Amino acid sequence: MSKMSSKTWIICFFACAAIAALSVPVFNMASDPFGIFGDPFLNWYENNMTYNPAAAKIAYIDRNHQNYDSYIIGSSGASSFPVETLDKYTGAKFFNLFSYGADMEKTYLASKYVLENYEVKNFVLCVGIMDAVNYKKYGSSVTDGLHRNVTGEPALPFYFKYLFVNPKYGMTKIDYRINYDSYLPKFYDIFDAKTGSYDDRVVDIEHINGLAQYLDAKPAFMAENKYNPAAVLPYIEECVGRIAEIKAMCDEKGADFKLIFMPSYYYLVQQLDLTRVSIFYDKIAQVCDFWDFLLSSASMEPRYFQDYMHIRKALGNMALARVYGDDSVYIPEDFGFHVTKENSAEYNGGFWDRLAAVSPETGHVVSLDVLVYHNIAELEEDVEGSEAVISPERFREHLEALSEAGFNSVSVSDILGFVEKGLPFPEKALLITFDDGYLSNYEYALPILAKQGMKALVSTIGISMGTDKYRDTDRVDMPYFGWDEARKMVASGIFEIGSHSYDMHLYPPAEPNPEACREGVLRMPGESEKRYIAALRYDIESFVDLYEQNMGYSPVAFAFPYGKHQQLAEALLLEYGFKITFDTKAGNNDIIKGLPQSLYGLLRYTVSGAMSGEDLIRLISGDR
Repeated sequence: MSKMSSKTWIICFFACAAIAALSVPVFNMASDPFGIFGDPFLNWYENNMTYNPAAAKIAYIDRNHQNYDSYIIGSSGASSFPVETLDKYTGAKFFNLFSYGADMEKTYLASKYVLENYEVKNFVLCVGIMDAVNYKKYGSSVTDGLHRNVTGEPALPFYFKYLFVNPKYGMTKIDYRINYDSYLPKFYDIFDAKTGSYDDRVVDIEHINGLAQYLDAKPAFMAENKYNPAAVLPYIEECVGRIAEIKAMCDEKGADFKLIFMPSYYYLVQQLDLTRVSIFYDKIAQVCDFWDFLLSSASMEPRYFQDYMHIRKALGNMALARVYGDDSVYIPEDFGFHVTKENSAEYNGGFWDRLAAVSPETGHVVSLDVLVYHNIAELEEDVEGSEAVISPERFREHLEALSEAGFNSVSVSDILGFVEKGLPFPEKALLITFDDGYLSNYEYALPILAKQGMKALVSTIGISMGTDKYRDTDRVDMPYFGWDEARKMVASGIFEIGSHSYDMHLYPPAEPNPEACREGVLRMPGESEKRYIAALRYDIESFVDLYEQNMGYSPVAFAFPYGKHQQLAEALLLEYGFKITFDTKAGNNDIIKGLPQSLYGLLRYTVSGAMSGEDLIRLISGDR
């Protein structure tokens, strides 16, 4: 009996051990944290690609290649060349195959696989300096290894590695999916799986206003300039050889091949051995023509760069506009050169002169001051300290003082023309704004502005337009102009109309439950992200629909009520086509050619009715 019990115990032990051993691969296959097995349950390739894009993207393409006919590839810097822009220029459907730290061998292997196995109409290869610095640096672990379809590795050891990987990856993936998944990307889902690019929605709304603040937040830009041994580019031959093979495969496939040398930050270029760079370029030119964006005046403006090594999408868009001949967008004059076998020697011989000629005074950045007013009313005297009301006489005094001080009134259209197209822009530029949309803006401000030859933007509260009530209540408020007046104001050429929300400008003292009021467009305590997004979308859509019905076009400017906002609100406004947003913090603004996000969260000086014209000039000039 004792022996039987012992035998039973042993059988149970090994049975449990076998079940436990089998549970690991079953769990890893089901959770599939790297997307190797098709991720049938969670279908979360944004997370899979974050763990290891080199493997997960191939697994994704194997299952979705019918949705794409063109590819862009390279190291992580290639993500800043938007596939949407490539689609627009080529009429194709691009997927971005970049992977972390890809050197040219890693890029070559992925290129070879795609070109041999799938339809490819266009193939864009992005090359950076680091491609001649590193070669075969990729590893073989689950987080940096290539897919077996690319390497030709035997199937059994490859899949075995992912089946028996530490279950922590799968458990973490499930935990994030259930408890932490959010609308905007977080550190665990930084990809847009459908494009293969980084999901840059948070990066694209990063405030980049003051240069000093930007550099303080990114100390790598100010790193001491020391000689880098890798600056001699030790793998030129290997890199050029792989480029030649990719080009040959594209020719055989009938795919249009384009080679782009990516932009670099000025201080990185300074570290390079330019003789070696010249040799590198000349060898590439013997293989194929290419577009060079390595060094230009843009290299001197840090805000075109996310960090020391990565450009912003705005710079990628400018590069693609140059490559595909789109002159409707702003492109720096010295940005991009088409290098060929015929002009290579002359071009490469000019590296030293171009490096010496690049100046910090790029001309890409201009200063903009923004004022915010509210209501204008006839008063016996201005109320001391009032930020909401100013008399017509005081407003006239302000405009005269600004004109005498040399400020130049600009419109939102002028600002967009400078940023999007590089159109001329005056020094000491000034944008005058009004919030709320009071009738006095039409009755008083319009004729005073017209007499001074100045322009303004008024951001209206959609639900209040044409009424003298607070929101949709019976509470009497100051009268607001309506859509008839709005159209006349725009027709005058003096005013532009923006949004101050449809119905998110709440005044707590007028509310039955002040504690339950939303602050501006902030998320309320205890409000789920889903409900918050729904509330924001309803408000934005309500205003946009009303605006389009009455004005015949879409609004582009949004002033945050009370300046209260957060990242998610900014990201949603961009989705609805808003191009310029305003805060309530005081300060001067830098706006930058070709960089749309320099227009997000613009600072404004709130003007008090107690200020004299001299006071106003001192206020603005104090931040210069």
